[in-house]
Amino acid sequence: FLPGGWALLSRQILQLIKTKQLLEVGQITMLAIYTIIAIGSQDATFYQVMLLVSVVFVTNTESLENELKRHYIYLIPDHNFKKLMAAQAITFIRTFMYSVVSFVILIIFFKEPVVAALMFALNLCVITLLYQAIQTLVLRFLGLTKNMILSMFLKITIYFVVLIPNGLVISFLVLFLGYPLESILWIPLVLNAVLALLILYGARGVVDGAGIAD
Repeated sequence: FLPGGWALLSRQILQLIKTKQLLEVGQITMLAIYTIIAIGSQDATFYQVMLLVSVVFVTNTESLENELKRHYIYLIPDHNFKKLMAAQAITFIRTFMYSVVSFVILIIFFKEPVVAALMFALNLCVITLLYQAIQTLVLRFLGLTKNMILSMFLKITIYFVVLIPNGLVISFLVLFLGYPLESILWIPLVLNAVLALLILYGARGVVDGAGIAD
């Protein structure tokens, strides 16, 4: 095992090796259903939109919640942000694999250009991480709540709020500066990645017991 907070990472990786489940059942189901529907319509854009919507349904904080319930995470003498990132290692790996599979499907079944498929896969990965960060933030303030309606409402609300900067920046560049939309698709990728890291950093207190209700 690695020292400090990275011991959590070691345990997560060992668990992943033991279960041999790189994707959750929900992720596999979503990919299968959306792929079948999209192949029938032969519409790559429709497929991409469905995958982006699926982020809300396939993203969760299960691995983090399991660590929080074990309590020893609070006793590890290390930086909270490091512990938080390590505790969600499985989730991050599965997010990456979800994006990789979507990339392969776009190329094989929809004959999308490699660059276009890669950009979508990267954006899907980052958007999923952003929503994961938002879920962690909500967990930080609501704790292990059973009020799923309130939790989902806050997640969706914050999700749309944090997407506003993307819309403003893209609109300004396209409408006022005349940049072609295709040439600035990397900007939302960078903005969402930065926002995800900032939100995760803001939620780091969750692994110190802050905001967690019994």
